[in-house]
Amino acid sequence: MKRFLHIIIGPISIIPLLFTILFLINLFSFPDLWISMESMFVWLLYVVLIMIGVISYFVVHIFHTTKIRSDKKTLWTIILFFGHVVAMPIYWYLFVLSDE
Repeated sequence: MKRFLHIIIGPISIIPLLFTILFLINLFSFPDLWISMESMFVWLLYVVLIMIGVISYFVVHIFHTTKIRSDKKTLWTIILFFGHVVAMPIYWYLFVLSDE
């Protein structure tokens, strides 16, 4: 079950990055919007909830794993909080996917 959760959390951690790219493409094509801004902001709420859940899971994983040295655990927590959209898929690939 734990391995299944670790595999599933990867695509979920990519959702905020894909949404950010879609949002920026939609924003810079302003007169001809693909998706209305109202619906984009509704989807933003769901993406933020996903991000809160994934970051929470990763922070708990950081402090329970032995794969990361103890002096790097705080650094990875800060990186996840401030660079969350890019850092979540990277953290998942480096530490969660290969975690046994």
